[in-house]
Amino acid sequence: MKIAMVVIVFLVGLALLVPMVLMFTGSFMGGGERAGAYERLIPRKPTFENYADLFKYNRVFRWIRNTLFVAVVRIPLNILLDVAVAFAIAKYTFKGKGILFGGLALAIILPGYATIIPSYVIIRGVGLFNSLWGLIIPSMVDAGAIWYLVKYMKSIPESMLDMGRVDGLGPYRLMWHVIIPMTIPAMAALASIKTIGVWQDYLWPTLLLRKPELYTITQGIREAVYLAILQDSGYKWGRIDLAEAVVATVPALVMFFIAQRYFIGGLFAKTGG
Repeated sequence: MKIAMVVIVFLVGLALLVPMVLMFTGSFMGGGERAGAYERLIPRKPTFENYADLFKYNRVFRWIRNTLFVAVVRIPLNILLDVAVAFAIAKYTFKGKGILFGGLALAIILPGYATIIPSYVIIRGVGLFNSLWGLIIPSMVDAGAIWYLVKYMKSIPESMLDMGRVDGLGPYRLMWHVIIPMTIPAMAALASIKTIGVWQDYLWPTLLLRKPELYTITQGIREAVYLAILQDSGYKWGRIDLAEAVVATVPALVMFFIAQRYFIGGLFAKTGG
């Protein structure tokens, strides 16, 4: 049984790893080599010319900047709001708390795609269509993150909060000085997940953004692929597209490795019931 499990894990890992290896090695192929060809995983003469050609296309920097803007603005605000809501649910009693918590559960169960059309109508109605703020505002609160943080915060002893109250701390200062420092592992885990989500998000930006100068990096890859098809430029653009895919992947990987310790600790920390 153990051998079978090892084989299954190995095969699944291989299936996930091979496309990434092809993407990476293909981005360094030059000359007449076919990017990502299965018959040749290692470039004959590794070259950075694909990256040089990619960054001659000035919009790539703008797409990266747009994606960074969305990530840097949305993720901290999103986590701060999630922490505030979770703190209120986990540590306070108020009218309608059960209904609110039930609504969170419903929001988690409801498929995300079911809310895309209402969100799109609202964003158009308030004048945020074709705007990066239209990508940020609808994602300011995350029901799944709030649920997770509520469970995490229930493991924080009430005595810690009582000590803060004795020192004269109100709800907001309790959150800043007690809850947030003790919730850093969970927040870091959520931040790494959300960063990866921002860099991989494709459907919502595609629905919302029409101006190429506002595209995120995932839309930019699509734009480059379409350009390659229209120009019929052969293997060269195929290799440049792979270089762009590597560029789009690196920031999320860097964020994950930076927060890896918190990511593992936050996800598997003991939480309250």
